[in-house]
Amino acid sequence: MVASLIGLAFFEKLNLYKLGWAAAWGFLPLIPIFLVSQISRSLWVNRYLLFTAPYIFILLAAGIMGGWRRWRMPAVAIALIYFVAIGGGLKRYYTVLDREDWRGIVQSIQSNEQSGDIIVWKVGHQTIPRALNHYYGGSATIEVRNVGPEDDPQDVERWLQSLPKTKSRIWLVYTYPSPTLVSAIEKQFKVEQRQKIAPVDIFLLKPGTSEI
Repeated sequence: MVASLIGLAFFEKLNLYKLGWAAAWGFLPLIPIFLVSQISRSLWVNRYLLFTAPYIFILLAAGIMGGWRRWRMPAVAIALIYFVAIGGGLKRYYTVLDREDWRGIVQSIQSNEQSGDIIVWKVGHQTIPRALNHYYGGSATIEVRNVGPEDDPQDVERWLQSLPKTKSRIWLVYTYPSPTLVSAIEKQFKVEQRQKIAPVDIFLLKPGTSEI
């Protein structure tokens, strides 16, 4: 539908020169962002693409006006569909958390850490250690785990056994922990604190005497 409205805007040939500039500013900047995302860290996320939105909206508005001049009823139907779609997007924007609160996660740990604490960071994302580098200013030892256990009791047990041995505490930062993992953690460690900052669970663990 969006492509059709933009095409209709050019088909009308009204203010074609200005629409050409709007199209250039709306789409040409997306090319280098797309190419960089293919060979390096992905930049194809909302906050890096929003600067093109005003130009695309100009094209959409021109397309809607062109449709209104040619076909009144279909234009009304298209406008209604468009506003329903936009309404759904706004509802998701204000009610669904799509971006993790890394600042809040790190601050929660740093404000409660003690000397000798160890942070085990398992969040399933290669770029997330940057959040630690950016926000964390504490003194705890940090261990990044790129791979977690399978949802199997024996594999979970082996993974927990591989955690650093310490007489202090372990901050386990884990995304979407399975019930199997949570159950094993509660059996093997004393869980002094558990906090959820979606989609991350922060466990503050005190090793049992057999683990020291």
